[in-house]
Amino acid sequence: MRRAAASAVGLVVALCSTLPATAAPREISNAGPKQLIDDPTLRADVDTLLTQQHTNGASLVQIEVLTEGERHESLVRVIAELDGMVTGSLGDVVLQASIPVGQLERLIAAEPTAYVRSPRSMSQRPVRHSYTSAGPRTTEAVSVMNVDDWQAGGHRGAGVRVGIIDYFNQSMWSTQQAVGEVPSPAGTFCREVGSDCSIWNPDEDGHGNAVAEIIHDLAPSASLYLATVETVSDYAAVIDWFAANGVTIINRSLGTPYDGPGDGTGPMDSIVDFAASKGMTWFNSAGNEGYNQYWRGSWSDTNNNGWLEFAPGDETLDISSTCFSLLGARWNDWGPPATRTDYDFYIYENGVQVYPDEGPSQQSGAPPIELDGVGGCGRGGAKSIRVRKYSNGSGTNGDVLEVLSYQGLLQHTSSSYAASTSVVDSSNRALVAVGAVDSGNGAGPGSVAYYSSNGPTNDGRRKPDLAAPTCLTSSVFAPDCFDGTSAASPAAAGTAAIVQGAGQSASAEGLAAILKHWVVDGGPPGPDNQTGTGEVRLPAPSSGAVDSRPTVFQSITPRRILDTRQTNAIASGRQDPETIIDLPVAGAGVVPSGASAVAVNLTVVDAVAAGYAQAFPTRWGVVDAVSTVNIETPRQTLPNFAIVPIGSGGAISIYAPSGGHVLIDVLGYFAPSNAAAAGRLVSLNPQRVLDTRQSTATLPQLLPSGWVDHKPQASEVVTFDVAALGGPANVEAAALVLTVTGTSASADGYVTAYPSGVAPPDASVLNLVTGSTAANTIIVPRGSDGRVSLFTSAGTHLIVDVQGYITNPSVPSSTGGRFVPVTPRRPFDSRSGPAVETRNLLLADGVTVPSTGVDAVSINATAAPGLAVNGFLQMWPSGGSLVGEFSNLNWTRAGQIVSSGSIVRLGSDGTLNVRAEGSAHLLIDINGYFTSSVSAS
Repeated sequence: MRRAAASAVGLVVALCSTLPATAAPREISNAGPKQLIDDPTLRADVDTLLTQQHTNGASLVQIEVLTEGERHESLVRVIAELDGMVTGSLGDVVLQASIPVGQLERLIAAEPTAYVRSPRSMSQRPVRHSYTSAGPRTTEAVSVMNVDDWQAGGHRGAGVRVGIIDYFNQSMWSTQQAVGEVPSPAGTFCREVGSDCSIWNPDEDGHGNAVAEIIHDLAPSASLYLATVETVSDYAAVIDWFAANGVTIINRSLGTPYDGPGDGTGPMDSIVDFAASKGMTWFNSAGNEGYNQYWRGSWSDTNNNGWLEFAPGDETLDISSTCFSLLGARWNDWGPPATRTDYDFYIYENGVQVYPDEGPSQQSGAPPIELDGVGGCGRGGAKSIRVRKYSNGSGTNGDVLEVLSYQGLLQHTSSSYAASTSVVDSSNRALVAVGAVDSGNGAGPGSVAYYSSNGPTNDGRRKPDLAAPTCLTSSVFAPDCFDGTSAASPAAAGTAAIVQGAGQSASAEGLAAILKHWVVDGGPPGPDNQTGTGEVRLPAPSSGAVDSRPTVFQSITPRRILDTRQTNAIASGRQDPETIIDLPVAGAGVVPSGASAVAVNLTVVDAVAAGYAQAFPTRWGVVDAVSTVNIETPRQTLPNFAIVPIGSGGAISIYAPSGGHVLIDVLGYFAPSNAAAAGRLVSLNPQRVLDTRQSTATLPQLLPSGWVDHKPQASEVVTFDVAALGGPANVEAAALVLTVTGTSASADGYVTAYPSGVAPPDASVLNLVTGSTAANTIIVPRGSDGRVSLFTSAGTHLIVDVQGYITNPSVPSSTGGRFVPVTPRRPFDSRSGPAVETRNLLLADGVTVPSTGVDAVSINATAAPGLAVNGFLQMWPSGGSLVGEFSNLNWTRAGQIVSSGSIVRLGSDGTLNVRAEGSAHLLIDINGYFTSSVSAS
């Protein structure tokens, strides 16, 4: 029960002490309209007010209106006109208000398409259970998840602010704080149906206290912000409060009544999206309903009497418990109200219907959810659920019905889909639904807790997202352990605070991805619907950093070292969104163990979703800080060039929020060196050396010798030289830094660049899309005749611009042109200001790149054009002139997101000129720089 008496907030008041008997449901089908006040709980609220207050409209009744779009604004006006007051909202999704009870039917009549109901409590109060543990109790979960090593290394969550949504007991908190089990709260917030309240309640059993104790054990330097909220609108208010206080991690170890279809949509899933938009990673218990608390089945009525058969011949679903509470019943009929089948779910005691008197009407706008938050103890008689089809909809034959119990075992049950509840089912990348495992020993995984709710969601996604230890020692529940997914969730959240405090992630989504990646798999190989990606287990804390000694480049014939389309030990199969792959590079094949960076082409094939992929040094980069390939739409295939510093264990990592297959082609590597002749970059002002769109009659210098004017066709090889460059390049260049562009493609395909005189390698530089333009940078060795070949699998015009070259051993030794890897960083992002037309950017700013001694930088440039169609981006050193035609990346329509890895020369003042055809927002990520000849390195 709520503490206030103004509304039932989703719990049926009459059920809290005794279940009153009412008449059996009417034997009707396709009946007439139900009552004007359709929601049974709201009817009970109104009856209580009218009976207790003997009023004709002076008392206020609390309401919640499901709204959308313009209807929201209209409702605000009508409520004001009826002397009501808005007490909260969530965008255009939910409106919460109080209104004179006598005006309620006028409101419903004025807004017949809006659904008015009693405010629903979205915080299911915890119920203490004693679960049988199959594994050893862990003192804190610190050692089990290897957090103790991180704490010993100084990572204790300093600077991280964690919000806890739960229920709290002040006396217990004072006792805990006195002995150091919890800190003084950094702040508290309580909101109950729009009214302020106190989070401290002497009747609470300390569930929130125990949650806070676990988080403090794991991240003792983190600040804790405590909150108790009830309705969707209250949740929106607490997210604003968290954001104002800098909270970046939320833990919520509470159940949630059904409020959506179980596919990641619904009001509470919108709350998760709202929190994520403010930079918060949300950890939520996956639920303890995996054992005999969930029923799922299709509509079955073999005797045609209008009642559902839960099992053959059985029209009742018995509840085995004196006291019970339900998270709800629902069915998959979420189309327009007029098309929905209207089922009525009833609760019986000793064979007599006791709730409700009449169910809500889905054909009048009620969502296909009933019995959400209903519970009580009744008289102790046998309880059951029955389901009557009240009115046919347009798709009855396909209806799948569900019943989920929070307290009380059900007669007929299944375990799959039990985790498809609101919040847990969110598809937001910043949400982490946490299952429970009985603690394992050492580095090994534990066993899945039998009660932990299983997925998938109703739209087939995997849940939970990961698992964490449970049965944790707690001063609150001593001598019993604190168990359930309620304990597992703060174990994961506290671990996340350690990781965030160590600077491993730049975003809420990236932090969630790290936790899902740093796991041990205790079940069948790979992710599953019992433990998600696995049980959280931090690796040993990393004490290293990117090797920033100057290096020289060694080119190789491009070699593919990862292709998830093939079976391999690293990563196989189409990768889920948010995947992180750790790929050993140095000492693992073509790259020697002493290398500190690699030049690669990263390709995402058949993306699962719009997004991007990021290549970074394993453990020494920041997840979600920069991007390498940007993906606009599902199913898209795109490559991009990058120089990636090598990280811990000689590996690079790929973070792929887009999902899809991941391909890595190595073009060469960088190894530390003092002054050297070969392997140094000589940067050039960009210059075009090939353009098959041109004619031999007008621009023969941009076409191969003996060229016959035409558009290269499928399977054609175009071989060109760099005679147009003149000067020393023809003699000194062992490899060329090229931007290769394909335009006016006749079909989808790809382009490969390689030294002339050899067979095309199994690697690509470009992926072509019919009719479009695509560009990418590559470092490619010259053939024995000094030329470079391009193979195209589809008809396309080919354009090549030279950005520089890599020296061969014939040149004098120098310290200039050596590459210095750095931790990837984003120094420029125009999205917070005006779009770029022509601008000068300081990149050698003394932060990541020294202010002196720098000749060029290795970057990834991402552009989102505004108005230009068939546009391009040009980058050239300040102090130089924009000479001739060249491009660094290209786009074919407004709003397109394109990226290109580039090696670009800087001016003597460390700045770079950029020009976008028309205008575009521009992001620049830096992963290293090349020294000038005056460098002291």
